[in-house]
Amino acid sequence: MKRATVTIPALTSQLHVARDAVTEFTGDLLDSAGQKRIILAIDEALSNIIIHGYKNDSSGEITIDMQSDGPELKFIISDNAPSFNPLEIPPPDIDNYLESGQTGGLGIDIYKRIMDVSYERKETGGNRLIMVTTAEKKSSGIQHS
Repeated sequence: MKRATVTIPALTSQLHVARDAVTEFTGDLLDSAGQKRIILAIDEALSNIIIHGYKNDSSGEITIDMQSDGPELKFIISDNAPSFNPLEIPPPDIDNYLESGQTGGLGIDIYKRIMDVSYERKETGGNRLIMVTTAEKKSSGIQHS
């Protein structure tokens, strides 16, 4: 089993640190497209935690525990922000999204489409978002006919 952990302060300016860590962790497991999908999902989750959970309070921290066991990739995102279960939010009404003047609210739907997501309230307070996907083997660049 492969494991790695990264902790960032609750600042959108630090999202690049998480992106770099996820890229490094998945580098030998996924092709570029697979990496970009996972990074998008995690980036959306982290942004929501920073903006809505911590309300841009830079004293907060977010930890991402990354695990790979065979083809399964698991990312456990933990914070100490007020309890919030994003899975209780209904999916957006895409048909009326633009007409209603909305400018946000798609992040949860995006990461739920990319990965299997579950939520746990931490016993010590805060939240744990578990994001799981199955890695498709990285292409070797060799084509078979």
